[in-house]
Amino acid sequence: MKNLLSGKADLATVSEFVFVNNIANHPELRVLSVVAQTRNIRLIARRDHDISQIPDLKNKRIGVVRSSAADYFLHLFLMFHRISAHEIHIVDLTPSEQIKAITEGEIDAAIVWAPFARDMENALGEKGVSWPAQSGQDYYWLLIATESTLNKQSSAIKKMMSALDASDDFLHNNRGEAQRILASELGSRHTPQIWEDTDFDLTLSRPFVLAMEAELRWMKSSQGVHDFTMPDLLDFIHFDALQSVRPEKVQMLH
Repeated sequence: MKNLLSGKADLATVSEFVFVNNIANHPELRVLSVVAQTRNIRLIARRDHDISQIPDLKNKRIGVVRSSAADYFLHLFLMFHRISAHEIHIVDLTPSEQIKAITEGEIDAAIVWAPFARDMENALGEKGVSWPAQSGQDYYWLLIATESTLNKQSSAIKKMMSALDASDDFLHNNRGEAQRILASELGSRHTPQIWEDTDFDLTLSRPFVLAMEAELRWMKSSQGVHDFTMPDLLDFIHFDALQSVRPEKVQMLH
């Protein structure tokens, strides 16, 4: 996102949470397509800190990146398990800091995304316990650009979308080969678990818009703003690029 806004990049992939968190200050941002949706945020805790079940999180110190998707999913997780936000102690830490803090016992639990969640589970071994933390809701990876880039490079962007569409077809029709290619390219950075946690698909459909609306309400509530006008998020979606290469993937009225 930083490189996109500074002009160092023409396109970027970000989560829908990051996107909707930036539109107030950057109304020029546009979504071209969802490229994937994933469920890899987990809550990891230390068994030796008297945590073996979710209710045991009460009065414990939980590491989280504040104002992130993990922060939002922690809110949902606590709500679904009837734990008040006042019954836990939030510690604002980066993912790397969370790994160090939970390993050294400075915090009792942490909520974080892959690959940090896996690294945390590996570091704790039998001392750890973990749960899926997204409460059944995926988060989305978006391909985004600015309106000025879309106007200046519409032809190139359509070619880019066509290439992504071809790779999308290849992945779905040759999954084993796609996995081999990715593992070869990424080496030690390849995370096999991604194939179980993530669905890759170019699409523009209503669910990711509803997710952004819910996240925006939570952001405003967290800031103490309870009465605001929800922007029309369809105004921030550029439909033409995906429509030009795979119109059936545009699954919402606009």
